[in-house]
Amino acid sequence: MYSVIVVPPACAHPDGQITIASGENLTFGRRETPDGLTIAHEGVPRIAGNITAQHDFWLLTNRSTDQTYVVENPEGAGEHIKIAPGRINAPIAFEFSRVVLPAAGDLLTFDVWAPRQIFAGPETHELPGSATTPAFTLDRTKRYFAVLAALCEPRLRGEPHA
Repeated sequence: MYSVIVVPPACAHPDGQITIASGENLTFGRRETPDGLTIAHEGVPRIAGNITAQHDFWLLTNRSTDQTYVVENPEGAGEHIKIAPGRINAPIAFEFSRVVLPAAGDLLTFDVWAPRQIFAGPETHELPGSATTPAFTLDRTKRYFAVLAALCEPRLRGEPHA
């Protein structure tokens, strides 16, 4: 079963997507390889990096000697991770990711889709003692909550940049 999908730049059809099973590796860069992702730009190293699929996340290796890669979460307002040159197996837990490669003044991108994250359910444990007090409680009847809701309203309604 495939766990990660890599969408090359300007990919307009699902047939152009690259699927990687858990434990498999994909090399990307300027060098053309039959089972890799080729990014044809003179500013991209011949072997720019590797993507390794895991169960519900993926690992990014930056093989560049002088360029930092950025992995953006298009669903999060500005959420990103910087991968320093030479960094090996940086874990990326975004379900939808955009990898940004700086290349001779240009910013090149490709997308990586990972499976939905798995979370524990609201299990109740029959342990003796009092329940845990929440760290931050919100009182919906107070003015601060109304101000907070008003400030966050565009984002709550689905605006990408609020």
